[in-house]
Amino acid sequence: MKTSLFSILLSLSSSLVWGTPVKRTVSMAGGTAHIPVMQDAAKLLTAEGIELVVAAGGSGVGITKVATGLVDIGNSGRPLTPEEKTRYGLEEHRFAIDGIALIVHPGNPLQNVDAATAQRIFSGIKTQWSDFTSRQGAIRLYTREESSGTRQTFKELVMKESPFAVYAHVVTSNGAMKVAVAQDLDAIGFCSIGHLDRSVKAVAFSGIAPTQSNAASGIYPVVRPLVMAVRKNPSAPVLRVLQLIQSPAFADHIRAYGYLPLSAP
Repeated sequence: MKTSLFSILLSLSSSLVWGTPVKRTVSMAGGTAHIPVMQDAAKLLTAEGIELVVAAGGSGVGITKVATGLVDIGNSGRPLTPEEKTRYGLEEHRFAIDGIALIVHPGNPLQNVDAATAQRIFSGIKTQWSDFTSRQGAIRLYTREESSGTRQTFKELVMKESPFAVYAHVVTSNGAMKVAVAQDLDAIGFCSIGHLDRSVKAVAFSGIAPTQSNAASGIYPVVRPLVMAVRKNPSAPVLRVLQLIQSPAFADHIRAYGYLPLSAP
């Protein structure tokens, strides 16, 4: 989209009345990985008279809502499909790269999983921890809902043609996944690398540690873009939101939550 910063600011300035900015509302919904970054953007935009309303729902929900005009921006943890772009007239604006990590309880001795092993575990072919570790007990699977961009990326890059086991526990966000696995000694799941902390143990994938630096270098294979989707010819306030989040000046906010900004200062 070739829209100059000058034209954005000129359009926004038309909303000024006697030097007081008139509040403009921009709504967004979708991927949960985006939320902390967008909340930072919302705080900054308040000073410009723009109210950025941030909601979750998952990537599929975000894309559906922006396509049907229910929100101005749909947040997605996966790229838009060609059909989504042409059928709904959507454009995607990438602002960060994120890796997806396999996670277990910190007390689990599992250290490494390759794609074939992950497929056998998450499809339910292998059901006992003793098949892979010194731990005894049944494997408890956790996955994400169908609309999740994290799930879709994991499905595409790790599971391939293998289906998820129908009995897997479904959680509705990266945060909920982390909490569930942290409380379950027999659990295994997956979440955004940006959400990792000491409450869970991130497992190496094919011998490569799931870190954002490894994702950035290209050696860690399970990565996806973080995307903002908008309809064509968005309003000036929507353009301003996109411009801020994709600007080098905002990169530290993205990096603070464990993601890799595509525009670095």
